[in-house]
Amino acid sequence: MYILFQIKLKLESMKILNKKPNFEPGSDVRYCNCSFVLLGLAIEKITGKTYREYVTENVFRRAGMRNTAFLSMDSVNENTAEGYLNLYNEDGRVIGYKKNIYCFPPMGTPDGGAYTTAEDMNLFLTAIQKKILLDDMHAKLLLTAHCPYTREKEWWRIPGLYERNGYAFEFLFLPDSEEPFCIYKDGQNDGVAARFNYYPKEDISVTILSNQDCDVWDMTRQIQTEIYNACYLR
Repeated sequence: MYILFQIKLKLESMKILNKKPNFEPGSDVRYCNCSFVLLGLAIEKITGKTYREYVTENVFRRAGMRNTAFLSMDSVNENTAEGYLNLYNEDGRVIGYKKNIYCFPPMGTPDGGAYTTAEDMNLFLTAIQKKILLDDMHAKLLLTAHCPYTREKEWWRIPGLYERNGYAFEFLFLPDSEEPFCIYKDGQNDGVAARFNYYPKEDISVTILSNQDCDVWDMTRQIQTEIYNACYLR
């Protein structure tokens, strides 16, 4: 699967070599899974190791993330939650579930697919903050906004709090005045959803992981509103 994807990626790359950019660098953002696959190929070329080997050794193990790994779907993996898609009737009501085994590669790739826990997500951030994974300069780069990305609407339903100064190497920022109120990352696919929020001022982390189709964003909004009211409106 991964080899076939690499071939397809090379063919697609040939199509866009002479294509004009969508926007000037640093002026906007656009998510692209293929970019992460290219990054994974670069890691393999430079290190001589597979992407999974390198990340396991230099990220998961160094950060103490003992419950995070690239697991194969055809293996029996202890203490691992499988993903489930919701099945709906004509009225939009959930009437059952089915496994999401045909929605992902058989094993994780550079654009996603590692299994983790809420505790390990927090350990990853801690390892960045304590300069375990990166030196001081690169840790600051990772946790600093680099693009004036803005959503005009009040995305988080808190008056005066907008999502802007977005992507910083995949983290996004929700600022309140000059300092970021929240640094976060989220993601979803069929049968899984995840949201990780960090509030620097109070050193609070909120992680929600779901192994079924679930609105983790609304749950996060409710928790975030309580944090904002309790800690930032004193």
